[in-house]
Amino acid sequence: MSPSPTPRDTEPVLSLPPAIVIYWDYTGTDVVLNDIRDVHLYVQTNGAGAYEHLGHTGNASNQAFVWKADSPLVSEAFRAGPDMENAYQFLIYVTTISLDPPLYGPLDIANRVELFPLGNVVIEQRVVFPVP
Repeated sequence: MSPSPTPRDTEPVLSLPPAIVIYWDYTGTDVVLNDIRDVHLYVQTNGAGAYEHLGHTGNASNQAFVWKADSPLVSEAFRAGPDMENAYQFLIYVTTISLDPPLYGPLDIANRVELFPLGNVVIEQRVVFPVP
């Protein structure tokens, strides 16, 4: 007779879709913090092709962007979330309220961000500008 399963054996396993959290800091740039309207992110996949609009923060105070499935601030082409098989590189543009200048950027995230199949781990990329 086999032993009865314990509650631990029968609990469902939580599986979250992959996500990338991109952080930035304006230290060392000309960005005027009280003049920021929004921040737009562009992504290049696997080091090839043009950068495409990934999405925007929706406000001036965010210094992070979460790219995950079905996020409302992510462009339609990327709403499925990041693909664990790809590597990504990002550019950031900061739009201004005064339009003087109309925007700052591109602010380059020089390091590629790669997703690895590590279960529910969120990969974070912290960058301080300017990147050497």
